[in-house]
Amino acid sequence: MTSKQFPRAATLACAALMPCTLWAAGPVPPAAPTALSAPATVSPDPEWAGAYGGLTLGFALPGQDAVGVSPAGSPASIAIGQLDSEGLNGGVRLGYRWQIGMVVAGPELALEGGKVEDRFSTGGYDAETRLIRALSLRLKAGLAQPAWGTQLYAIAGVSRGEFDYAVTGTGAAGPAAIDTAFSANGHILGLGIEKQLGDRLSVTGEYEHSSFGKTRLEDAGGAATQATPRFHNLKLGVNLRF
Repeated sequence: MTSKQFPRAATLACAALMPCTLWAAGPVPPAAPTALSAPATVSPDPEWAGAYGGLTLGFALPGQDAVGVSPAGSPASIAIGQLDSEGLNGGVRLGYRWQIGMVVAGPELALEGGKVEDRFSTGGYDAETRLIRALSLRLKAGLAQPAWGTQLYAIAGVSRGEFDYAVTGTGAAGPAAIDTAFSANGHILGLGIEKQLGDRLSVTGEYEHSSFGKTRLEDAGGAATQATPRFHNLKLGVNLRF
């Protein structure tokens, strides 16, 4: 073999041996497919947003309803005492909330009633008041505290209350026989805190002041009084988010 033929022969030998070498090393595994990125997760609903229903149990504290009697035909009123309505009350409520960032707000409708009442006897007169029921619409707005699972909120609303009211007897202002039921519009202002106990359940603590303005009541003989029901209310409640 000449020197010119040797390189050519070596090249042919290598080409012939290559398949054998690959076979001896085993089959070449296919390239692994490129991993696909996981789809983006959808953020859960805001933790306070949505509809809810709940129950409340409260205790009303005195609100100082001054009582006077105006004799028939006279605009002047003679003070006879003060009714301080207080007592247990309960209610049911239904509401809806929106949440934008840490801000939580929404309306709440509630029906409440109980033994919020007072009475006194003095100077020849007996006076008595009692809340029968109240239908209220509140707006609650506050700030969520995600680290604690709570929200702090302010309360403002309107209420339609039904009351029993009586001023009877004979004293310095003359005879009075006022004994009637009446309805009055009022307003509510307050503060509250709500704590989550799970994904849907939460508890609340609230303070509210309810005032129902002035309503003039008269008996058949023309004697009159001004009813001014008002009270402070401390409430505990539980909410279930739908």
